[in-house]
Amino acid sequence: MLNFFVPLRRGIRMPDGVTFAGCLGPVGGRLTREPLTIVAPDSPLPSLPHANGAIQIRLIRDDSVHPDVARLDAVYPVAARALGQADEDPLSLAGSFGPVVKTVAQLNVSSPCKLGSDGSTVHAVEEAFGWALDCLRELLFRYREESHSYALVPARENLPPTVLMHRVAYYPDGRIYDDPGGMGLYNPGGHGIEEIDKELLSPEQMQSILSAAWDPYEDAIFQRFNTFTLDAYEALFIYGDYRAAILNAATAAECFLDDILSYALWWEGLTPQDAAPILSKPIFKRVKAEFASRFGGVWLPAREGAVLDWQQKVARHRDRVIHGGYQPSQEEAHAALSAVSGLRKFVGKRAISKKVLQGYRHLPLLLLGREGLRKEGVDYSKMMEWYTSRADFGGRFDKWISICRRLRIESFSGSVEPELNKVPVFAVVTSDKFAHYAIDIPVAVAAEIRIPQLLIEERRFLEDAQRRMHPTDGHITYPFVEMGVRSRVMVSDKWYPAEQLLPGYEYMRPRVS
Repeated sequence: MLNFFVPLRRGIRMPDGVTFAGCLGPVGGRLTREPLTIVAPDSPLPSLPHANGAIQIRLIRDDSVHPDVARLDAVYPVAARALGQADEDPLSLAGSFGPVVKTVAQLNVSSPCKLGSDGSTVHAVEEAFGWALDCLRELLFRYREESHSYALVPARENLPPTVLMHRVAYYPDGRIYDDPGGMGLYNPGGHGIEEIDKELLSPEQMQSILSAAWDPYEDAIFQRFNTFTLDAYEALFIYGDYRAAILNAATAAECFLDDILSYALWWEGLTPQDAAPILSKPIFKRVKAEFASRFGGVWLPAREGAVLDWQQKVARHRDRVIHGGYQPSQEEAHAALSAVSGLRKFVGKRAISKKVLQGYRHLPLLLLGREGLRKEGVDYSKMMEWYTSRADFGGRFDKWISICRRLRIESFSGSVEPELNKVPVFAVVTSDKFAHYAIDIPVAVAAEIRIPQLLIEERRFLEDAQRRMHPTDGHITYPFVEMGVRSRVMVSDKWYPAEQLLPGYEYMRPRVS
């Protein structure tokens, strides 16, 4: 059992002691949807439920003096001596500034790896920290999207040079090893940025973070746009990196336009084979040829408006940066972010036009959300089937997008052949059998794998699931997360398109009334 204490580079607007649960998933640590708890910072966390990669994350508030102020206070006596002045009563500026909100993330994680030699101990600590960091990163990604705060998502590269660690080892014979001295050090590397105090997230906002946990491995529609837009803001306002701000803004805009057209083609019933060539055209050709007839409005970059602003203030500078090594100014970076915001507002207005409301049922909801449609006075009741229908509109669209992505990649770089250790493993249960597949979800390729010896509990779980299947269910899919699976699988030599190999891989738009 390991506890790491990681100082985050920006304060987090959540209650002191809020605690999230995680576990080991198919591709690393993941948040779970277990209810939030508040555990007082001066109390120990409850025991972890099991030793098989269980994780807890507690956010602990720690208000402190701004480090720049502390550094300035330290400089004052040096300056006084340099000027020949007395420094018996040195000036302190600490009281002139309010406290800075700091957050420490306590990562409590259990590792089933055996601790023995120094080498295996180091491996156990590294692996456990990696799982917990995966969970913390997911939490910060979700927090950032919900709060629209420029929170820096932690990575090994931007963490402090050392973090505090406490380790307890439990041996099969009942012995317990506790770190002598109570605390040790772990070395991931990095430095820090502060956050001023702001209003805490509401319980609803924090709950929405959990609602996204264990979602499909593929980003939801428009999530790439949100992610790259926040990356652009962070690059500009946290790092002052004007190049990165413009590149991320340009990527956000292209992802945004790509998702809009992809949804339209899917809703119109085009197969991935028919849609991929359209989606592979240069972005400006797609905008000029495909958008106006579907969504109405001015989509020509030659005419004044949001599309022209995007072309001149975002795409043009992006090309200059990539192809000419151009160093954009702060003003140009600000203008790029403003242009992307304008493009989104323009598309938002088009989304609630009569043409789009009648022609593309879910697009207004996916783009503006329930609150946005409520403000516009738009009835979104039928649109909610995207999330509630057993037809699984969102899941089908994600699969359709993945097939298109594979076809687009194959058109310019050849076949896609992923490696097993980079993709998750799933068990697929049907009425007459269960099988295991390695699936590269973003590009829709899969390989059937064989596990020579299923553990007793694994086989019992799958047999129970088979007995419980509803007659209308063609299949049920479960993430296969047993930790030793990598050492027990035998992989076929051939990867296939997922739609050809996997049972019930539905990706075309379902029939609608």
